[in-house]
Amino acid sequence: MMMAHPLPSPKPRINLTSARVAQGFGSVIAVIGTSAFSPKSCGKSPGEKKGQVRNKRKPYPIVKNRVDKG
Repeated sequence: MMMAHPLPSPKPRINLTSARVAQGFGSVIAVIGTSAFSPKSCGKSPGEKKGQVRNKRKPYPIVKNRVDKG
């Protein structure tokens, strides 16, 4: 799968070193693509979709705890 693209001066190698594989890895990813998702936007919420009904919060009665000073 990996092919070396050496300069013309050195003689070709059959066994690739890890450094040569790392150098060519970017071209491999460019050809086959990646399974990673595209990055999410930062700091801005996407908001609600058009036509989506908002749910109102359920109203609860206000409870006040009072302490009798007697």
